[in-house]
Amino acid sequence: NEKVYLCEGVFDTLSIDCLGHKAIGFLGVHAYAEETINLLLPFDIEIAFDNDDAGNKASQELANKFWQYKKPVSRSILPFGMDINEYFKTGGFGND
Repeated sequence: NEKVYLCEGVFDTLSIDCLGHKAIGFLGVHAYAEETINLLLPFDIEIAFDNDDAGNKASQELANKFWQYKKPVSRSILPFGMDINEYFKTGGFGND
């Protein structure tokens, strides 16, 4: 299956895209409809929300929605307090 990253915001989504991966950006961690979950079921999902309290809580909530469909997902692990774009800009993906 094709991997798709679920990101929090436009800049995080663009950063993943710059690395050559498919990404979907939510404009807020709760800005998705139930239909979105259904459309994403065929893909390998990696949740790439910010690694902060709000992002971690929202990641768990979203993962639970996928689990309702027996769909496992993975979670991007970043240094605490960082988002994908910040990590990308520091060369964290080997892009320096």
